[in-house]
Amino acid sequence: MKSSRNILLSLLVLSMICFLVPGRVQAEMSLSISGMELGKVNENGFFPVTRIYKGSPADRAGIREGDLIAELDHADISVMEAQEVDRTLSSRLGSGESSVLTLLTPHGKNLAWLKPLDLTLEQQNAMDFYQVLSMYSQTADSQWKDLVDLFQECVMGRVGMVEAESDFSALGQALNQSRLDIAGISLPSGVPADVLVLCSDVKHQHVATQMKRYGAKGKMLDYAQARWGDGSFLDSRWEKAQKAKTSAEEEKRKAEFYSNRLLRYLEYPGEDLVALMEDL
Repeated sequence: MKSSRNILLSLLVLSMICFLVPGRVQAEMSLSISGMELGKVNENGFFPVTRIYKGSPADRAGIREGDLIAELDHADISVMEAQEVDRTLSSRLGSGESSVLTLLTPHGKNLAWLKPLDLTLEQQNAMDFYQVLSMYSQTADSQWKDLVDLFQECVMGRVGMVEAESDFSALGQALNQSRLDIAGISLPSGVPADVLVLCSDVKHQHVATQMKRYGAKGKMLDYAQARWGDGSFLDSRWEKAQKAKTSAEEEKRKAEFYSNRLLRYLEYPGEDLVALMEDL
């Protein structure tokens, strides 16, 4: 009976993922019940771990980005594709079974035991929501890092005006698209009212982060353009750019605070959510 329930839960999770993730993104990266993403097999027949979702079976097993998967349940996987490995893991975890992965880490060879999360359907819906949000958020974080790095290059005078203006424009469009992607994520269904409010707060804060970042992009470009021009009010433009950058980074810290609240709910479902939120 428990096995049948777990299989049903697995199918519901996969259908929720397909519904939440737009086709364009789903073709590029898909979520896994294991909570990790794998790159293409390397020349030695090992699969690099490219992403880990916090709170997932992979995270709880101690697997980290950059680790190499050499074996699945002590069997050779060098002839498999990454999607095939993921499907095998998802099938086992979804049916309530565990899997042992042989890892090559910076600290040597290691075994990781992936165990299925003992989540209710409501918790799983919230976890699905969080993982989709996390996927888009990590993409946006990478875009923000590229923007800050570009600004630094402009400050140091290492890039030309035409190149920098084009890159600023492209990164601004990417940040705005990430904002739209996050805003388009559906809130989880079938969860308690307080959890739904929390999920809404998490989503809103991540959208606000992207808006602040987009605004900071304009201030950074304004300063860079002034450096290339007559330099009028350069000090004030520098101050505005720095203030906007700091404000965007503070907004991201708030988003992480709200995200941690949601993860605490998933990790400690038996405790009072309000009390957990006050502890953070």
